[in-house]
Amino acid sequence: MKRLSTLISILLLGIGLHAQQGRELTGSAREEAMQTILTATQQVKSIQCDFRQTKSSAMLTTPTEARGTMHYEAPDKLRWTYTEPTQYALEVDGESVALTGVNGKANRLMKPLGKLILTCINGSQLFDERIFQSQIFDNGATYEILLTSKRKDMQRIFTGILFVIDKKSLTVQRIRLDEKSGDNTLIQFQNIQVK
Repeated sequence: MKRLSTLISILLLGIGLHAQQGRELTGSAREEAMQTILTATQQVKSIQCDFRQTKSSAMLTTPTEARGTMHYEAPDKLRWTYTEPTQYALEVDGESVALTGVNGKANRLMKPLGKLILTCINGSQLFDERIFQSQIFDNGATYEILLTSKRKDMQRIFTGILFVIDKKSLTVQRIRLDEKSGDNTLIQFQNIQVK
């Protein structure tokens, strides 16, 4: 009985993973999806939302969770504020990146993450083939964009970055960051207000 339950779990996990990836877009379908996403990002003047961030690690028995808010102003201002369990903020203004209330270890991950999120929100480097290798999947209600960095500094931290974009609103619903250490971070956005 235990083997049967293990087999069912493995099959369900496989089905869940396949469903998450959807159908990979290629050729003109890929170009059309890229253009749709880029056009939508370039029209955004501001975004405000709440987020929940869950970090999973082999070193932890249970994932850690943080909550906060994000404010974006086109073309290059971002304020990423953690409110729970501790309070600190990341501010990106063009090339300037400032952290408040953060220790040095968090600083290593937060600066590249802040710049990455900013460039993907404004679309300036989302599909830049000099920086990322990208795959786009159509999963029915969402586009899933899987990015693999070509930059050495990003490769030292991330093995892959997945953006899940709602096809109706063309807003990012989730971001998953897969780290080189084997850890991953899932950021889920809520109460999204776009202008």
